[in-house]
Amino acid sequence: MIYLYNKYDFHKYWAPPFNNLLDGLKIYFNKKKILCEYVNNKIPSENDLIIAISSTINTNLLKEMTINNCKLIVLNSECVNLSNNKTNIQKSKDYMNRYINYSNLIQIWDYSLKNINFLKKITSVPCYYVPITYLPSFENIYNNNTKKEYDILLFGCTSDRRASIRHNLIKKGFKVKFGTWNDSNILKDYVNKVKIVIIIHYYEDDLCIDYYRLYSLISSKIFTISEMPSNDQIDPNMNKLIFSKYDNFVDTCCHYLSKTQKERDEISNNIYNWWKDKHPITKYMPPLVKDIKCNSIYKMTKNILITGGCGFIGHHFVEHIHKSTDWNIIIIDKLSYASNGFERLRDTKTLDSKRVKVFPIDLINPLSDGIKKEIGNVDIIVHMAAETHVDNSIKDPKLFIKNNIDSTYNMLEYARELKNLEIFFYFSTDEVFGPALNDTLFKEWDRHKPTNPYSASKSAAEQICISYENTYKVPLIIVNVMNAFGERQHVEKFIPLCIKKIMNNEKISIHSYPDKKTSGTRFYIHARNIAAAIYFLIKNGKLGEKYNISGEREVSNLEMAQLIANFMDKKLNYEMVDFHTNRPGHDLRYGLDGSKLFNLGFKLPLNFEDSLRKTVHWTLENKKWLEI
Repeated sequence: MIYLYNKYDFHKYWAPPFNNLLDGLKIYFNKKKILCEYVNNKIPSENDLIIAISSTINTNLLKEMTINNCKLIVLNSECVNLSNNKTNIQKSKDYMNRYINYSNLIQIWDYSLKNINFLKKITSVPCYYVPITYLPSFENIYNNNTKKEYDILLFGCTSDRRASIRHNLIKKGFKVKFGTWNDSNILKDYVNKVKIVIIIHYYEDDLCIDYYRLYSLISSKIFTISEMPSNDQIDPNMNKLIFSKYDNFVDTCCHYLSKTQKERDEISNNIYNWWKDKHPITKYMPPLVKDIKCNSIYKMTKNILITGGCGFIGHHFVEHIHKSTDWNIIIIDKLSYASNGFERLRDTKTLDSKRVKVFPIDLINPLSDGIKKEIGNVDIIVHMAAETHVDNSIKDPKLFIKNNIDSTYNMLEYARELKNLEIFFYFSTDEVFGPALNDTLFKEWDRHKPTNPYSASKSAAEQICISYENTYKVPLIIVNVMNAFGERQHVEKFIPLCIKKIMNNEKISIHSYPDKKTSGTRFYIHARNIAAAIYFLIKNGKLGEKYNISGEREVSNLEMAQLIANFMDKKLNYEMVDFHTNRPGHDLRYGLDGSKLFNLGFKLPLNFEDSLRKTVHWTLENKKWLEI
């Protein structure tokens, strides 16, 4: 069931167009035979979808939606005033986190393309442009044979300058009807009664969206004008009339009206093709508006199984999926020392969610029939569970080899039984390629040369996965990931270890080359960026492929330690140690070429220094994670 929440408490100027938008959506859904109704105080039940205007939603309502596990699409994010001031960007983020933290938010719709571009920088929630002029009920209302009462419908927001245009057109002898976007019926009522529609917009992108939306309905009747035309305006005498500056608008309008219907059709086709080539407009529109099957938006629930979901990267991925989708999440984790029990899930408030189930199982053993029954249907598997500590693999290689290979084998065997499995993600490491000397960056299908039992076990598991994809058609995608950092990382890892030692004024050992002058390097990446990349690949990745998830920039161990000390306002006490010579199996540099993923359109949601600074400050405020 879809509910439209339309309890307005904002300025009456905006109420009519939003009411019109909601009315149009209701008609649209009902045409698709999807139940849709308005709701004010009633809280829908699990798996219902609410489309609500942001200013009508308070925190209590959001909490009730969360308790009832409703999906939410927010209209009008209200970030426009904040986004114009760089010092208030954090306020915008906090505002959006209100929805993300208290609701099952699946999409954000906004009437401003400027807002959408801003929102994409501060949240990973899908954001779409939905003009307040969206009129699904506008279909089939245009009748070219209707008697024309006016020459022109001058359509746009009110202003003195636009009133001046109307006055000059009337002086030229045109009959002009004037309307504004907040007059929700103006187009519907007058489109049949005028010869042409002139759309006036301040921003070219807004103009483009509205033009694209109306073209198929009234085509040759549309003439557009922008207060801020682009530099590549097209000469109206070239029969490619797009828009005109105000100083020559009236003359251009006369020129347009002097054309025959055939000439106007030709102009309209040129306009349409020019806009289509210049702006791939549909990428801004949500699937609901693009008139695809509504079920692809409405019925979004999937069941995703995440192994190792209580671990460091795993719990970040669980949190990301929980916030970004309405999917049911099944976690399998053996709860080793690295998991710290369920503490990470408690800390992120995902453990208590009705959508999350956790099975404390060691995957070194096959899944029992009873567990399979409790898990139920699975659409996606993300296999992250693994032993990962290089030192421990050198001390006890048998444990690593048996765990990382047997657990993968058992999950692949389970995957073969699933009739509706869409993707099996195998989560691997950059270390399978071995040391990346000098400026080497390994591509996905480059040869493997693991140098320690841990990386060898991961390399072997990759090959087994590929064999199952080839032999049994398991829908496989492999990702290779570089050094991760972030909140709640185990203190044995370099970054939290640095934080703890700097806090306690202890000396830090920096792994270096034999000369003890140059430290090793890594491409560090925040775990939330990894989570976002995997979710991106679930939607955009190609089965049978491998993808590298690489960090933003290469950072030496010494530079990393110094950055952490700077963020803590402390002096760094360190020594360079030639650890590699005495302990073979530790590589001083790894490198992955991440261009394949980025060329698909993925962008890192968080930049390196900002995410590192936040991680350091968060860890200092939550010191319990330094005592694990």
